[in-house]
Amino acid sequence: MNKMFRILPIVVIVAIVLSSCAQATATQIPATEAPTAQPPTAAEPTEAAPAAKITLTYWENFIGTSQAQSYAIAQMEAKYPNLTIEFANYQIDDMAIKLPTALASGSGPDIVYADMNPKWLGRFVNEDLAIPLTEGVQKYGWDQKIFGWAQAFGTYNGELYGIGHEFEVLGLVYNKKIFNELGLQVPQTREDLEAAMAKIKDNSKYVPMFYGCGTGCPNGIHMFNAIAYSMIPIPEVLATTPMGTGSYLDPGWLDALNVLQKWEQAGYFNDDALNYPWEAHWGRFCNGEVAMMAQGSWLFKALSDCAAANPDKVDFGWAPFPVAQGKPYQAYVGVGSGWWLTSQLKDDPEKRLLAMEFLNMLISDEAINKWITEDQIFPAVNFDTTKIPLTEQQKTALEVAKMAGSTGGGPIPICWNNSQEETDVWVKDFQALFLGEITPEQILKDADAVLKTYQAEWKAQNP
Repeated sequence: MNKMFRILPIVVIVAIVLSSCAQATATQIPATEAPTAQPPTAAEPTEAAPAAKITLTYWENFIGTSQAQSYAIAQMEAKYPNLTIEFANYQIDDMAIKLPTALASGSGPDIVYADMNPKWLGRFVNEDLAIPLTEGVQKYGWDQKIFGWAQAFGTYNGELYGIGHEFEVLGLVYNKKIFNELGLQVPQTREDLEAAMAKIKDNSKYVPMFYGCGTGCPNGIHMFNAIAYSMIPIPEVLATTPMGTGSYLDPGWLDALNVLQKWEQAGYFNDDALNYPWEAHWGRFCNGEVAMMAQGSWLFKALSDCAAANPDKVDFGWAPFPVAQGKPYQAYVGVGSGWWLTSQLKDDPEKRLLAMEFLNMLISDEAINKWITEDQIFPAVNFDTTKIPLTEQQKTALEVAKMAGSTGGGPIPICWNNSQEETDVWVKDFQALFLGEITPEQILKDADAVLKTYQAEWKAQNP
């Protein structure tokens, strides 16, 4: 397939009337047919044969301890007493090594929760190690419930393969206490943002904007994502994927990198950026040392918890990441990962249907409430916002998603999901840029060379 995803507008705040999930009962999965036995005599008591034991193996990354996920597993196992869902949480790098080998050997999981981008789900689709969710779409109406852009992200060769989750919005984290202390307003434009960073730098000891670019450079990449999505037309961003035909040599990318470099040279970032990998890089914000960060809804719970633990230092605020004055609003809106089924279920219709019922349970009305209120994760599905209590940050996230969706905010975060090789190039070169060892022009040449390799490979696999 050599075509771009069709990104549909996001209509977030719409109540979808769905039939409620059936009350779980202690029914059992029908046992497989046993050999014919002699009928018992009238004097012999009869007992129903126990249903055959069935196990669904489920590998996931990131979710870990979750009230909604635990609820879905418990509901399925209560409804089907002969069913066991074996759940294992993996670090994504560990899963990247184990999953391909396990599936290729026929010993892998039935259900996976991981990235749905071309280097993950797309790869397994191409290798016939993932199966389409057509039966689930037909039975449960997922095409009406899942956000359109999330469906596009999980669609390959015209069929839905993944149910997107961790609906994410990238925005501007800020400490209200610092803003109040310095008399600052929440920035509405990029010009406002630059003025605020300059005032913080010149009039306080606070770090204006946190930048973490240690191992993996995740926050550094989020920083660049925020800048690039606020500047480059979304179709150009989405063209720089393996299935696209775009190039990082297009002028908008250089403009975005020049902004990043300008902010670094102006001293708006912390000078120890290379000391911070992903793990708890938000610690300095939680300690009241940092005024702002480019971060998204995936950190709402961590930042809410740290603000509650440090009320004298932090009052957690979150706002749209500003665009340049006069430009249409756009921002990264997408999904962190998603659920998909593997080829282990291809020839087992009984287990396949159970797996799809489990996926449906994970996005049931009851689970949605738990995802949002207890786990602080947005499922990428329509839900009635009037029936679920939302935090201030969650309400803003939905507003941002609606604004970004109206202008095509798209589901692929740049320089992160195309391939591990491309990610490695961005990380190495962002670190070198921070040290003054490379130019923005060279970064884009390096990244484009890797992108072109994967675009050619994708085109060969999907003519």
